[in-house]
Amino acid sequence: RVDTEYPTICPSVAGGDLVSHGATAQVTATSNAGYGFVNWSDSGGVVSTDAEYSFTAAANRTLTATFAVEPITGLSAQNSSPTPLGSATFFTASIGGGTGVGYAWSFGNGASAVGATAMYTYPAPGAYTAWVTATNGITSASANTVVQVVALDAYAAQPGIAIDGAVVISALLKPPAAGETISFTLVSGSGALSDASAVTDGSGVAVVTYTAPNTTTVARIEAVVANLPAVTDTIYVHVAAPVSAGQTQ
Repeated sequence: RVDTEYPTICPSVAGGDLVSHGATAQVTATSNAGYGFVNWSDSGGVVSTDAEYSFTAAANRTLTATFAVEPITGLSAQNSSPTPLGSATFFTASIGGGTGVGYAWSFGNGASAVGATAMYTYPAPGAYTAWVTATNGITSASANTVVQVVALDAYAAQPGIAIDGAVVISALLKPPAAGETISFTLVSGSGALSDASAVTDGSGVAVVTYTAPNTTTVARIEAVVANLPAVTDTIYVHVAAPVSAGQTQ
């Protein structure tokens, strides 16, 4: 006969019963959330450190399953940002130790989710602090990760200019950040840009100048965040002949 014993704080063990002499017996220990299996012992001596223990039945035995609390340790949170506005940010929580752990996320703007991994699409650009709380019924822990959701707002100082004229083209990085390179490309139309790129100032603005040709055109200019090519915006500048006295447009 095989008898099993275990602490009342832990769930159960399976396999203790009558077994024929010479047959293979197996006992299995299952931990509650927050606890981990330590070992099987017989008369005070450890016989296995495996939760599933098999042996050949040769005599009556009383096996004791020992469990220990496994607190949550080493919780950390990561995210996939910087993220272009309109795209999903992916979150991952990891632990150094602990069992039966559940995870709850708070994304810093009132939205939430559960699970060791999560994803969320922020509705506006900005810097957000996301928190994850890990619990297992015995212990809990929290960690945070900062999310950057990025957008670009490009615009001309005026939407239309005369032939041979010039206009300042600006690109505002949201949230504002200094020292970021913004690339500018004349995608269609004619004319010229003063520079192919510019660096944002303390307000998050990068500036170049567009000079119109001596003919009418519609210049399409694309601004792109150099280290995050998915973040773009487009400006159109209409170049028209000046209106002479007595003429109407």
